[in-house]
Amino acid sequence: MWAAPIIRTTAAYATTANGTERPCINFYMVVINPSGNARPAPPNMNGKEIPPAIRQWFTDNPAVRVEFPTARPLLTAANDDVWAVLLPEVTGPNAAGRQCRMVLGWGAKGNDFAEGYVDPNPPLAIEVGRRLIFPCPDRKGDDGNDPSTGEESLSSSGFSSDGSTGGITSDGKAGSLSSDGGASKGQDHGSGSCLNAVYLIFCCPR
Repeated sequence: MWAAPIIRTTAAYATTANGTERPCINFYMVVINPSGNARPAPPNMNGKEIPPAIRQWFTDNPAVRVEFPTARPLLTAANDDVWAVLLPEVTGPNAAGRQCRMVLGWGAKGNDFAEGYVDPNPPLAIEVGRRLIFPCPDRKGDDGNDPSTGEESLSSSGFSSDGSTGGITSDGKAGSLSSDGGASKGQDHGSGSCLNAVYLIFCCPR
């Protein structure tokens, strides 16, 4: 199954082949807990609770300024297999080429980690490239493979009727999603017990 590629280095953020996607300028990191609250990155990025790939990314990109966003990703659904997270929406002129995108994201449960990926088939067109899936660590499907999708169990829950999430204004500045950075009401989080947190680095063009 095809999944959108995850670009891990800042130098790789350039326009696509058709020239419609702008390079990233602003980089952000959040830690999302099971309640859906997005918190700033820990002050010490060398802690054992932080996924090794996240620690390595900061080692490899020391010059990149990573901030805590005003418009925060939302935990839109969670169950005992996967979490779904939605990146903030960019609005305004040429918005399609200026959407935020994941740089790197990992789910954590104790000392176990699993890498997240861009949902290849989100339930709403407005979520293309923005809906992220975080499988639970060490969970195997019936065929012995890691689960590659969460669409069936998550696609019908966790979204407003118009798919909106708040977002980023036309000048690229983040706008508020909720006063506490948490997920909006009406979203189905289930028990979500398979993850303690999602560590997510994402970026947004101007």
